[in-house]
Amino acid sequence: MKKNLFTVCAGLAITSSVYATDWYDKKVNQVQINAANGCLYFTLEGVAQADPVTPGQPWFTLEPSNASHSAMLSILMLAYASKVPVKVTTTGIKTPVCGYSQVQYVRLQGN
Repeated sequence: MKKNLFTVCAGLAITSSVYATDWYDKKVNQVQINAANGCLYFTLEGVAQADPVTPGQPWFTLEPSNASHSAMLSILMLAYASKVPVKVTTTGIKTPVCGYSQVQYVRLQGN
């Protein structure tokens, strides 16, 4: 039983990372907070589809329950205001609350 549980967990971890998408050297185009659900939404210049899990949708999202919600908002606002490019990685998951591609991390990149 333990072996089967380990195999399933390992498979899910691998599957999740396989579907993650990385975007490099992109500038933040829009940032939005939904007052009704607390979701953070943003788009990147030149990105028509944030992740294959949400076909044709340019929106990246982070749910308010995420521990990094405020920190990522700060990074995105700084990047937007200063026009510094970012690297964004998605999880390959469509968020249940916010409905778009879930963000794993955001990193400021040097000019």
